[in-house]
Amino acid sequence: MILTDYLLSEHDISWDFAKQCGVDVPIRVDHVPLMAGEDNTTPGYTALGRLFAIGYLKGILDAEK
Repeated sequence: MILTDYLLSEHDISWDFAKQCGVDVPIRVDHVPLMAGEDNTTPGYTALGRLFAIGYLKGILDAEK
């Protein structure tokens, strides 16, 4: 299942949930994608994948501004 296959965006889902629940906490990326050229010795926790996921999350957060 990929969230982008549905009508709601990750931004809408994230912000609606946070507003409805009164959530005001730090967030972090977890279980990141494996990027080309990375070694898969620690699946879900690779360096380039983490950089990609942080940038993706920043884009979602910046879209709210």
